[in-house]
Amino acid sequence: MVADSYKVNMTFERLKQIYVRNLKKFRKQAGISQSQLGLRCDTLASYICEIETGRKFPSIEMIARIAAALQIQPHLFLLDEPGGAPVSRPIMSDFLKRKFTEQLTAQVSTAIQRVVRKF
Repeated sequence: MVADSYKVNMTFERLKQIYVRNLKKFRKQAGISQSQLGLRCDTLASYICEIETGRKFPSIEMIARIAAALQIQPHLFLLDEPGGAPVSRPIMSDFLKRKFTEQLTAQVSTAIQRVVRKF
């Protein structure tokens, strides 16, 4: 049981590293600063900095907002690209993919319901 917990923690740490590396890469490819990204995501530049330095990890909602601001699909943040060459498989297991999709779907659904209620 402890070994399984260790594996999950190692996988999560690896995913965080991949996310941070890809966030920086996509932001730089878009030619925007941390401040500009923060404005597009309705957050502070200091929060973007904390994410990019690994001190904080964004919520699923924030991952979706950052992806939208950079005009990319959220799953691209989790693709492991050693040496800069895209690989054919993401590091995420099928279980993590399902959980990520479920959480993102639930949050998007909730956001849509809030908007609909206003009208």
